[in-house]
Amino acid sequence: MQKDSDRKSATSDSRWIPELDHLLSVGLKHGRSGTHAAIENVLRLGTGLTRGDCFKRIRYLRRHGAVVGAGQMEQAQPE
Repeated sequence: MQKDSDRKSATSDSRWIPELDHLLSVGLKHGRSGTHAAIENVLRLGTGLTRGDCFKRIRYLRRHGAVVGAGQMEQAQPE
């Protein structure tokens, strides 16, 4: 089971901006190689995020339905 602190850090981290979420979601649509390329782009931007942070955010986006078709992001509804 995931700790509350891990869950909270994936959702409320101020370093995650919608543009980074969009970059990761576009990578998700292109499979494994697209995901890895998107993560490389995020890391190259010098955001201070780690590869693990990116994979954690990708899992969050998948679980909360924030990845939608036609290249558009849907805002995850707060619970």
